[in-house]
Amino acid sequence: MNYIPTTASETGSYLCTWDRQGFVASKYKFTGGANMRDALTPEYLFGEEENYHWLPREYRSGLYFLLDDGWDTPPHTENNSHIRPFGAVDPHPDKFGSLGRTPTERLTALNKLAQEWGYIGLGLWISPQMYMEDRKVGAEEAREYWIERAVRCQEAGVRYWKVDWGMHDHEVDYRRMLTEVVREYAPDLAVEHTYVQQPLSDLIQRENRVRESRELLAFSDFFRTYDIMWPFTDITTLSRIHELLSDPLPFELGAKGILSTEEQQFIAAGLGCAIGIMNPAVETRAVLRWQRIAPPFGAAESDYRCSGEMLTDSYDYPKNPVRWVHTGGRVISETAPAVMARGCALPAVEPIGQEKPYVLASRNPHTGAYAIASIRRNIAPNPMTIVPADVTWELEDMDAFVGVFGYFESLTLVYPEVLPADCRIFAQNLMDDEAQDITDQVQTDGSRLTLPARTLMQIGACNFAYPNMGGRKMTDPMLLIRLETNT
Repeated sequence: MNYIPTTASETGSYLCTWDRQGFVASKYKFTGGANMRDALTPEYLFGEEENYHWLPREYRSGLYFLLDDGWDTPPHTENNSHIRPFGAVDPHPDKFGSLGRTPTERLTALNKLAQEWGYIGLGLWISPQMYMEDRKVGAEEAREYWIERAVRCQEAGVRYWKVDWGMHDHEVDYRRMLTEVVREYAPDLAVEHTYVQQPLSDLIQRENRVRESRELLAFSDFFRTYDIMWPFTDITTLSRIHELLSDPLPFELGAKGILSTEEQQFIAAGLGCAIGIMNPAVETRAVLRWQRIAPPFGAAESDYRCSGEMLTDSYDYPKNPVRWVHTGGRVISETAPAVMARGCALPAVEPIGQEKPYVLASRNPHTGAYAIASIRRNIAPNPMTIVPADVTWELEDMDAFVGVFGYFESLTLVYPEVLPADCRIFAQNLMDDEAQDITDQVQTDGSRLTLPARTLMQIGACNFAYPNMGGRKMTDPMLLIRLETNT
């Protein structure tokens, strides 16, 4: 018995080229500061499959293939060229001239290639500015420019704009104008907004960040929660999601309001968010398979609640830290709610030791599927630490799928009715194609079903063959649970 559909519908998640641009530049021994941007040409994009299309075809059906920074710039565009060469929304003829004579022809050809390679369509990184803009042009003055480009993308079949960076990065009115133009002239196009921000809360004024993020989310189909930095990638993302969902927003312009957690896969699964994929990870594949059952959903499509308890994580950064972040020799802390839930009851968490994990839960408003995730902690001096806890969660449906992500010492699901005497419990690793009967490995008591850590680990963490690793790989559990009866 296989519970996982073989294909996905359009989810809003995408495979992004950015990190692979560096891989391609290194592989072909590019030199100079423009090497990552010069790695975007038809030959590199659609020549060797391993260059950009490392994700097997079976996972591509619900994804956009998103061309990132550099696809519409002239060859050899470096950062020291400032930002004037961005914003053309035209596959540059010196790079993509073989695909057509006009911008629309080239975009149409790229979209067709993306679909031939198994994706739902083409996505584009968009810089919010006019090409070669040498002074700041107001939103209304730029409207006709963007109408032309929206029409171009609609005619070419482009499906997604990832609006980021650029001269008007922090101008909410300019971004609202872009969305208005898309709504009227490119109705098949989804718009993601985000803006450049420091990756840690200690490095930026919270009030300004929250205000700007909420203003953008109010008219965004998708809003991406980056920039983030190890080892706070999960905790910073949770903090930002909490800030965005804590108070209802007056959504406008038909915005979907779906959050994208980029590559924080378990958060996306636990809270119903989209992902932007850049790096190979088995967790990514598992979450994509889960999204066939529980697609991402918008901020206004379910209520949000959180515990009153907040958890704070800390990490002592070394003297020589990651570039561009001023954390060397500092102890940095991030805080987020201990428990967060969308459209469902808050799980109850009983720690095994002194610390609790972050626990996330959701009920999908489209399919009724439930998801619960346990997220690792940074507990000094150890980053990314598994924190065991016994978790109890009340459900409203007897026959719903339940996705489980992360380590639980035990997970008790409380159903709305007493479990039937003939009830069988099945579990399926999200990377497997066959569910297993685990009835004899769990405990039932009235309406309660308790799954111990041993079973969750045996089914969810070890029981799959990872294609590129020649054997089995230990991960945090990733599985689904399903009740079956004869009635």
